[in-house]
Amino acid sequence: MRPSIAFVVLFLASCLAPQLLAQSNSGWQSPPEPIASLVVAEGPPAVELSPCRRFLLLVQSEALPGIDVLARPHKKMAGSRIDPRTRGPQLGTKVLRIELRELVSGACARSRCPRGT
Repeated sequence: MRPSIAFVVLFLASCLAPQLLAQSNSGWQSPPEPIASLVVAEGPPAVELSPCRRFLLLVQSEALPGIDVLARPHKKMAGSRIDPRTRGPQLGTKVLRIELRELVSGACARSRCPRGT
């Protein structure tokens, strides 16, 4: 390194070190509001096309599992982590909404796909 670059790096490190140490000693911190709202915002739904290609299934899941789900004990089986309470993946999220839409009209569908089409 050239002396001028080394000096700039050391100067910045000495200026930023007290701020970083002060932040790490203050305990749990929440991010600023715009970031916090982005983390907990509802994501896009999972989309599946029906076999008859007339309907879309939209499945809306929660953004993140709660801290109670993260803290639950889990079993390790064949490289997977299984939650014995739900008998599913350890960090599985809840399904909040399921919606069936007809592709032609976009309306919510009440009927089922006719067999064989």
